[in-house]
Amino acid sequence: MRLSRIDNSFVPSACKFQINPRVNPEALSTDFRRTSRTQVADFLPPDTADSLYRSLQLLQWSPQVRVDASGECRASTRPPDLPGPDFACIYEMAAQEPVGSDFSRFVEFLNSPGFINFVEIVTGISGFHWVSGQVTCFRSGHFLNFHSDGYGSKSIAYAFNLNPGWKPDWGGILHFADDRQTICDSFVPRFNTLSLFAVPQLHCVSSIAPHAPTARYAISGWLHRDPRRTAPECAVREGSRAHP
Repeated sequence: MRLSRIDNSFVPSACKFQINPRVNPEALSTDFRRTSRTQVADFLPPDTADSLYRSLQLLQWSPQVRVDASGECRASTRPPDLPGPDFACIYEMAAQEPVGSDFSRFVEFLNSPGFINFVEIVTGISGFHWVSGQVTCFRSGHFLNFHSDGYGSKSIAYAFNLNPGWKPDWGGILHFADDRQTICDSFVPRFNTLSLFAVPQLHCVSSIAPHAPTARYAISGWLHRDPRRTAPECAVREGSRAHP
């Protein structure tokens, strides 16, 4: 069933997360259908976003470096060497995301009919079966090279940013490009902002500037149309693929 407005009654009553009722999915739909991407400002109620941000500060982080063309990342126990031409990304991923944490509850919320219906309204695409999720942390010098996410059952990518007071000159910008890698759009990872975009679509995360006073945090993943796999067992941290 698809609705024409946000209805948080489709979110489980025990879930602490709900879409901010001020969000207008119809307006976002116009933007998405023009460019195949959009940003949702003030996605969660402010107090809920603040609580989720604070919980991320308690996580332990594991360095991730993508070193080959296979699309895989490997964990490293030491800081990576200066990146050469074959490097695609350097960032950190939460080393442990315990069941019952705010992060796992947020991914449960993303797998609720309420959120999936919201994305269907915005994108005009239906048939999503489950939503994956991972927590990433980009510090000074971290980056993610251009890639398209053009594999598997992925249909829509999302990145939920939790970066209070983030300024564009700090880097960490989600850039979109055409086939010639000419940048055609850019999303600043502002606090409590959800980015949605169709995949495959060429995108990258620019390097975090040395003068950035804090790390760039995001919860990101994809909405999948593969009916053979369902949430929640496949939802949290599906694989170790790089993502904004």
